[in-house]
Amino acid sequence: KFLYSLLVYIYGTTELQPEEVEEVVKQIAKGKEDVAMTTAERLVQQGLEQGLQQGEYKKAIETARRMKERGYPIEDILSLTGLTERDLKENGIL
Repeated sequence: KFLYSLLVYIYGTTELQPEEVEEVVKQIAKGKEDVAMTTAERLVQQGLEQGLQQGEYKKAIETARRMKERGYPIEDILSLTGLTERDLKENGIL
């Protein structure tokens, strides 16, 4: 579990490509390619999911920014985007 968490952290905070992660995992688990591939596939999947979540978040921030510029009430912005006041403050919208 620790190793998995460590690899997820490294993958999420660096610009490693999925192929590089797969190669590192294979080197660590020599003779256990099935385990290495499963781990690499999980890391890639998690990276893709995180990327989608980040993309959705960025889109919601941009939508909130446009809504604010057009005079929407903050309550409506929060309700329609699913963002929090903290999200808006951290992104300079409030």
